[in-house]
Amino acid sequence: MSKSIKEIALIAAEWWADKIISPKFDNGDSGLSGFFGMTMASQLVEPIADEKREKFISHLSKYIESKLDADLSPYLSVDYGPSVDLKDAAEFAGISSNNFPWKTNMWVDKNHVSASYGYRGKKQILYANKTYWNDRIESAQIAIKAYESGEYLTYIKDEEERKAKVSKSIAELKASIKGHKQNLLTAEE
Repeated sequence: MSKSIKEIALIAAEWWADKIISPKFDNGDSGLSGFFGMTMASQLVEPIADEKREKFISHLSKYIESKLDADLSPYLSVDYGPSVDLKDAAEFAGISSNNFPWKTNMWVDKNHVSASYGYRGKKQILYANKTYWNDRIESAQIAIKAYESGEYLTYIKDEEERKAKVSKSIAELKASIKGHKQNLLTAEE
C-alpha cells in the first residue's frame, strides 16, 4: 500500500532536517574563490538542538501536507539561500537560514519524493510508488514513439547526425524503461 500524504511529507521534512544539521556548500566553483566562499559559509552554520529539529520537521511537513492535500506538488529549493517555504520552517524552529546546503532541490508529489544535493547533485529517489514508476515508463514510451515518428530533433539539419542522436536517445529511453520496470517490482502499491 502506498504511503499516506502525512508519511510522504515526513520523508521530505526529515531529509531536509538531516541536511541542515551538517550542510554541504558546493556551488561548483573549484577555484580559490569557491574554496573561500564554501569555507566562510560553513563557518556560519549553527548547531541545531533536537527540539529545534523536531519543530522544523513538524512545520515543514504540515506545509507539504497542505500542498499535497490541495493536489499541488511542492518544489523546495536552495540556491544560496532557502526558498520561502524552507525559510519559514527554519524561522519557526529558530534555525539559521545559513544552515541550508547550496544548490539543493526537492520534488514532492503524492507518488514520490526525490532530491538532488549540492551542485549538479545526482537526483535520488527517496520514495516512489508503483504509480510513479508506471508514469515514468509511459512517459518514456511516448517519447520513443515521438522520436521514431520524427517529431524530435528536427532542428538538426544533417540527416546522419540527427539519426545518430535519435538512435542514442531511443537507446537511453529503452534503458531507463528497463530500470523503471526493475524499480516497479519492489515499489509499494
